[in-house]
Order: sequence, then structure tokens, then C-alpha cells
Amino acid sequence: MILTLIFIGIFVIGITSLIIRNIADGFIIKKIVEGKYSKRKVWKALYYYAELLGLILTFVGGLCLFFALEVIIEHHIGVNNDIRQDNIRYESLCKKLEIVDSDYEDVSKSEVINDIAGWNTSVVNSQYWARSPWTNWFYSQKRVDNLKLIEY
Repeated sequence: MILTLIFIGIFVIGITSLIIRNIADGFIIKKIVEGKYSKRKVWKALYYYAELLGLILTFVGGLCLFFALEVIIEHHIGVNNDIRQDNIRYESLCKKLEIVDSDYEDVSKSEVINDIAGWNTSVVNSQYWARSPWTNWFYSQKRVDNLKLIEY
């Protein structure tokens, strides 16, 4: 959330800078023509840097905002399918754990433990980043709430 708001702020500051520069441009140029400002080179340099700063902020903010919105939309559009896939993976890992704990072994214990550790790490990371105010808009809370740790 905070990252997205920062990107919006940078974009708005860039646009505002360009608007203010264009409004002030007409006023100052009018004064220069009237002869009230004699240091034309100084004003031209200020205008150049103000416009350059506005363009850079607008471009960077817009680009970051575009990618942030793309990630947010990507993580929220297919959430039901993601939940279904996570449940299938969770159930298969639980079955593997049951097989390893039984008398007959078809899979190696270390392989199952590595798979379960990977799942649990993924769950903990998703829960952490979904609760962080910096990145919570990038994660679907519905999906994260459906994730469960596997005890072994």
C-alpha cells in the first residue's frame, strides 16, 4: 500500500511541477518581455531544470505506478484458481507425509520434508508480505487466509 501511494505521489508531484512550470512560464516570459527581469539566462536555466525534473518525476512515477498496478491486478484477478491450486498442493503434501509415516515407504523422507519445508516457507512469506503495510496491496488477502502450514 505504502509503495503504491509513494508512486502515486511521485507521479502527482511530476505532473504538478509541469503544470506550475507552464503557468509560471507565461507570467515570467511576459515580465521578461516587458523588461522587468534582465537575467534571461538564469530564468531559462531554471525553466529548463524545472521542466526536466517534472518530466523525470512524471516518467518514473508513471512507470512505477504502471508496474505496481499490473502486479496488484495480477494477484487479485485469478485468486480463486490460485486458492484451488494451493489446496491441491497442500493435500498432496499431506498425503505424502501420511505415506512416509506409514509402514510402507514409496518416497524418501528427506524429499517429503524438503517439499513441506518449501511449502511452509512459501506460506510464511506470503502471510508476512500480505500483512506488511508496504506491500499488502500486492497480495490477495483471500488467498493468504486460505493458506495453511503443514505440521510434521
